[in-house]
Amino acid sequence: MEKSVKFLWVYNNIVNPIINNVLSGAVKLTSDVVSKSLGLPSSGGAKFYREYIPSIQENTEKINLLEVQESALLEVLDDLLNIIVKLNYKTITIFLDKIDEQPEISSRIDEEVRILLPLLKNNQLILNKKFSFVFILWSKVKKELNSEGVRFDKIKPIDVNWAHYDLIDIMKKRISYFSSGNSTLESVFQDKNDITLLANLANKSPRDFLHLMSSIYDQQSEINPNSGIFTSQAVAKGIIHFLKNYDFYSIYPAQRGTKQDIRGIISKLNKINKTEFKVKDIMTILKLGHQASSSHIKIMKNYGVVKEKEDTPGMEKEYIVSDPKVAFIIKNNISFD
Repeated sequence: MEKSVKFLWVYNNIVNPIINNVLSGAVKLTSDVVSKSLGLPSSGGAKFYREYIPSIQENTEKINLLEVQESALLEVLDDLLNIIVKLNYKTITIFLDKIDEQPEISSRIDEEVRILLPLLKNNQLILNKKFSFVFILWSKVKKELNSEGVRFDKIKPIDVNWAHYDLIDIMKKRISYFSSGNSTLESVFQDKNDITLLANLANKSPRDFLHLMSSIYDQQSEINPNSGIFTSQAVAKGIIHFLKNYDFYSIYPAQRGTKQDIRGIISKLNKINKTEFKVKDIMTILKLGHQASSSHIKIMKNYGVVKEKEDTPGMEKEYIVSDPKVAFIIKNNISFD
């Protein structure tokens, strides 16, 4: 806003007067030449400056886009696309990323689906040949969108998933590179099974795997800086340090202190002390009513922290903690500082 105000002042007070002076002078000169050729009297010293081009007035009126007709918005978009094409751009791609990090969505799958559904089901936009959309979404959102009728046979989905062996392969290459080929991933661990454990805790995230390794390295440096391997003790302490300080809010953003607070949710699951539970477990242990307990489970499911077990037809619904980090915290009774 501040930049636009400065632009208006410069244009109205400097640029606009110069343009109008030039135009006024040109008109005056042309008028005198024509008058002289016709034998008419000149305009003489009469004031020649006229405002041929008006100054720009700041528009303070706000437009509520929700009240604008969709057809009008599509026309504006089409005009904008035509302008971009005239500027010799070959392709136009609109990226939509970090949608789940918006405060009003707060990583809630149902809210993200609600926001995206009208757009993804609008074939006039999605199949427009003048530009392309690229949505970078959580894989769990794709499932829900599919169940709501989004046609992924029309929109090509590309899944970017890291399997356990992918993470392990990445780490093997890094260990080999930084040791100049003198060490392998297996050779730096006292217990080779810890590698699989770390890949599971990383939960398809190369970044988390690297942070886990860094945390273990720091713990090993404190225990014995001369050690040539990561001992089981260092691995255990490194995992606990990593989980206690893990930035869950970057994945599950929500206002702290509310029932959507991810750390509060994990603490509640920790109190239940089960990775598989029923509504009655929450009611008994947290001393909540059925409605409040169901509300907490709905939030957990929306976050993707827990999921409903599919092998209990006709029985009371049972839920399982699906986030391996949260499951490890519960199994080892790790509390946040």
